[in-house]
Amino acid sequence: MRVLVLGGTEFVGRAVVEEALRLGWDVTVFNRGSHEPPEGVTALRGDRTAAGGLAALEHGQWDVVVDTWSWAASAVRDTASLLAGRAAHYVYVSSRSVYTDPLPFGSDESAAVVDASADDDDGSNYARNKAGAELGAVAAFGDRALLARA
Repeated sequence: MRVLVLGGTEFVGRAVVEEALRLGWDVTVFNRGSHEPPEGVTALRGDRTAAGGLAALEHGQWDVVVDTWSWAASAVRDTASLLAGRAAHYVYVSSRSVYTDPLPFGSDESAAVVDASADDDDGSNYARNKAGAELGAVAAFGDRALLARA
């Protein structure tokens, strides 16, 4: 299994990387380089918010991409669009925060979500960021996208 983890050096991304390595998978991480990735991964550097910041992802193929981004939704939209023809699946780690408040007891994934746009580049509203990022992932990958609402 070839996995690309966007981020991959902290929190959920790091846990995904460590488990993938334990399973013997071929792991690539893409991040700004603020933190060192675990040993045994291929490290690509770039900044999703900068012009030309995705250049390191212009080549390569993966079975699955794991993305935990929580800032401007446009970064997920752009990254997913770039990778859609070279990755089989896109897992976006979202949040319960995408649901409108109050969330009725017993709600499931079909509950209403906040208004958002995949084109949003503000980054100041967590719920809108996550919901917009979901839209960007699905626009690029369709039914090959998995939205994990933790």
